[in-house]
Parts: sequence; structure tokens; C-alpha cells
Amino acid sequence: MSRNVVNLKITEQGKDFIRGVCAAGGNGLLSGKRTTPLPYSSVSRSKVWQCNIKDPNSNDPNKLIQNSSELAEAIIFWYEKYAAEYNLDANILVAQAYIESNFIMWAYVANGSTASGISQFIMQTVYDVVVLNMRRRITARDQEDINKITNGLKNPSLLNSYRVNSENNGDARYNRPILHQNIIDNPDVMIRAQFKYMKHISSRCNNLASTSLFCYNRGASFADKTYSGAIEKAKRRGNDYHVEGVNYVLKIFICLADKTNKLNQKFGKSNGSRPKPDPINVGGTNENLFYFGYNNLFDENDVYKPNPNFQPFLANVKESEQYGFDISEFESDSVTQDLSTQTDIGYRFIFFPEKDYNRTPKTVNKTQIVLHHTVSGDNVAGDVGWWQTKGEKIATAFIVSRAGFIYQLFMTDYWAFHIGTSHSNNSLLQKNSIGIELSSWGGLLQADNGLWYPARTDGDTQKQVPNTRANPIPDNKIIFYPQYNDIGGYHGFKAFEKYTQEQINATKLIIETVAKKYRNIDLDYKGQDMWGIIENNQWKPDPRALDTEPGIWSHTSYRPDKSDVHPQPELIHMLQNLSRPLA
Repeated sequence: MSRNVVNLKITEQGKDFIRGVCAAGGNGLLSGKRTTPLPYSSVSRSKVWQCNIKDPNSNDPNKLIQNSSELAEAIIFWYEKYAAEYNLDANILVAQAYIESNFIMWAYVANGSTASGISQFIMQTVYDVVVLNMRRRITARDQEDINKITNGLKNPSLLNSYRVNSENNGDARYNRPILHQNIIDNPDVMIRAQFKYMKHISSRCNNLASTSLFCYNRGASFADKTYSGAIEKAKRRGNDYHVEGVNYVLKIFICLADKTNKLNQKFGKSNGSRPKPDPINVGGTNENLFYFGYNNLFDENDVYKPNPNFQPFLANVKESEQYGFDISEFESDSVTQDLSTQTDIGYRFIFFPEKDYNRTPKTVNKTQIVLHHTVSGDNVAGDVGWWQTKGEKIATAFIVSRAGFIYQLFMTDYWAFHIGTSHSNNSLLQKNSIGIELSSWGGLLQADNGLWYPARTDGDTQKQVPNTRANPIPDNKIIFYPQYNDIGGYHGFKAFEKYTQEQINATKLIIETVAKKYRNIDLDYKGQDMWGIIENNQWKPDPRALDTEPGIWSHTSYRPDKSDVHPQPELIHMLQNLSRPLA
């Protein structure tokens, strides 16, 4: 759903998806009955609904679709037709329709909903999008669609004719079964309305697919230029709309990209039903049958990786059972907004439980950025989980993976303990600084076998020893600091795992984005002393950092017992070449 849409047409895998689902559903997609009556109507559950759909692929303009095979080809025809007209990705909207209705043309939602048909528009949405055309000019073609959908209704131009929320809505209750039949007889009209509505929402959301889909589920009033902002608006309503919306988006992306059904299986375990069928359950044997070919979104660990040809997850929340859907309240933040709208980075907002951490008032200005490394592997979930168990509420606003993927845990207005100095300014330093964490093993120690391993604390001696239970660090990922060997190494270590260039580039982007908002952060390189000062062969902190001088600092600037971050030449070069973007 980007400005430069790649896949207006349905992928071959997507066509197989449609044909496979339709074959499995058989003619039950065209006719059938539910175990519950049509809500808000006098129509009983014994009613057999029959679709009367004209076949767009036939030369006979009056020929009706007779079977599920013809229906599949019609779905392909309609979605490619309107994708070209509205410049939207056909695959995303087909996957959306499947999540809405399983391609059951006559479907309706029980339990008091008025949603109907392939796109599951509720009656009032039909009124807003089809009848009112979202208050835009009604063309002759629009009027033709309106006539098909409102045929036989009482007072079809009035909103109350579509409001069935009480026993007193006489026209609306009378209209309900007629409107339902009109909708199921004209899926092409409703598919066009689906595209029209998605285009309307996406134009308000920086055209991000996940944001648009979230707002399609929750309503256009939630529209925001980023996914985070849209979820924030839903969260503020004080209900679970944000949870339903996030689940909805995840289901659609599972259809698009879950090649081996890994995420599909996980989703089913935690939510009771799976968003797409497993091939074996519909008579298929091809493991690739039920997804749309967007197969480069996830690595072998189900972690998102950027793909230049398809980027709907950029600027989005990590919809993952690792973090759950407990989205804490937060305010809009220009840093988050700016990072979200980048098109060439990997970025995700994790929604850390901010209510459990300390906050600064919005009026407190940030003046320092503090660089850390995690002393862990590249498992961000593990870092986050460990922080959540610490009584001191340790955390940083950002974590940068070795691949350069940026994870933001909370808004830069907030704070958590990440410096921990005994200096009298400690509280002020915590509140006025923003922490950035680089995923890294940090300091390394050499084992008896000559290999270098991450350091760990020995439980008996409380000394740092090689963690030989971990994998040794390859030589090409190690950096040495021989200039500090006479005093036991750089803050206790002679070797470190290198920061990757991708990490350094991403860190530069974060710093410059943060500095765009907080103009009092000095971007001038602080020089050698920021890495710690050596006096009498002992490491000392930089008094400028402790005295709250604005700027970019290392954790070693405050605490000589820390070794993060180390002065890698590429990192220093980046710090020497920072520039502040225009506000």
C-alpha cells in the first residue's frame, strides 16, 4: 500500500490461494445457511441464501456464476480490475477479503453485527461509502452502483434507513435482508467499495498498508500517518479496539507472507482460530499453496527483514506473541513519527510497558544521548524480557540489532534507569538523557583453547571469565585495543565484538532524528575523554558528562566500571560527522 505499488496484479501464488480456497468451499460459497438468524431482521436461520452473481468473464452479460471455479476467476478479475483503477496492491485487498469472509459471498456476521458479503461492510459503512460516496461527487458510475445496492430499500438516501441498533429502527430492520441480498448479488460493487474505502484511508495514513488495514477494521476516524499513531488513537478509547485491530492486520500479513505456516500455527494457538487454512485441510498438498508469495519478509526465526520490493511492515508494531498485544498508552512523538516513515530502514515500536517505568514531564527537555551495548546476543526479546524482570526498571529507549534494525521501546519523552552512577546528579541525568543500546556481546575473554568468548560473571569468584558455553566470536568480528593493555585493557577488556556498520548507520539515524526534536543536544564530538579518563592507571569518568553537559556520551563517560560502548574507529567516525536535520 505504498506510493510506488509493486504488485497491482495478484501474484501467481495469490491466484492459487483464491482458487484453492474456492475449490475447498465449493458451491457453499454461493449458497447456504447459518445456524443463527440474520441479525436485526425477522429472517430465520432456516433461510437458504442464494447469490445471483453475473459472471464478468463470460461473453453473455446475463450469465450467472454457477460454481466455485467460476467464482475464483471472477474474484481474480475484479480485484485486478480495481487494483489498476485505484493504484492499490490487489494482493493485500484479496487477503483482506479472505480474512473478512473466507470468500463466502452470502456470509453475514452473527452476534448483532450487520456486516455482509465478501468485504463485510456493515450497513452504515455501506451508506457512507456506497450511497454517500464519502460525501464526494456522485458520478454516473457511482449512481449505477448505488442503484444496485439500494434496490428495493425504504428511504435509501437517509442514514436512519441503515441504523439497526434498536427495535425502533423500522426502515432499517425492514431494509436489512433486502440490503444483504443486494450485497451478496453484487460482489463487484462491494469490491470496488472496498478499494474506494481503502484508498480514502490510505491517503490519510502515508499509504502504509498496515495502518490502512487497521483503520479499515476500526474505522477511518483512527487514521494516522503511522501505525503507532493509529493504535494510540484506538487505545485512548478505553477498550480493546487496538487489540482487535492489531490481530486483524497480522492475520492479513500471515496470508501474504507466511510461506510455511509458522506464524499461522502460532496465531492459532493463542487466538483459537487460524487466519488461513493449512493446505491439508482443504485437500491440497503444496505447502506454498496458501500464501501470496511475499516470502522474503521473515527469516528462519520469524523475524522481519526488509525487502525493497515489499515494505508494509516498515513503521509498524511487531505483532508477535513474544510481546503480546498489551499496548501501553503513549503520546504522539516526532521521533517515532520520523523513524516510522523512513523507507530504507527496519524500524518497529515494541510498546514497552511504560506505566511500570519512570516518566519525565513533557516540559523537561532532553539534553544528552547515552550509548550502551547489551552484553547479549541479538535477541531483542531476551533483552526486553530481562529488563522487565529487573527491580530497578533498567531500560533504554532504543535497541539496535546487528543487522541495523531499530527497535523503539518507549517514547523519548519518558525515561528509565540506564546510567546508574552514584553521582549526586544521577536522577537528573536519567531524566534528561535518552539511551541507545547496540546489540553486542561487548567485552571478550580468551579461553585456554585460544578462542575469544563473551565474558560472564563466575558465580563462585564473581570474576569475569570466558563464557565457553556460548559460541566463540569469529576473528573478523573482533576488535582489539592494544593501547590499553598496560592497564588491563579498555575498561577491563583487551578485545570486543565489533559493532556492525549497519548498527552504526542506524545509530547515526537515531541520534540525528532525536536531535531534530531536542535542539539542546550538542552534536559536536566530545573527544577522547568521553571514553573515560586515565589517571594513575585507573579509569575515571568524564566530569563534563556527570555535570550534565549536553551532548553524545558513552556509558563509560559516567561509570569507569562499565565498558560500553568501546571506541571503535567506525563509531568515532560517525560521531565526528553528525549533522542536525532541519526542524
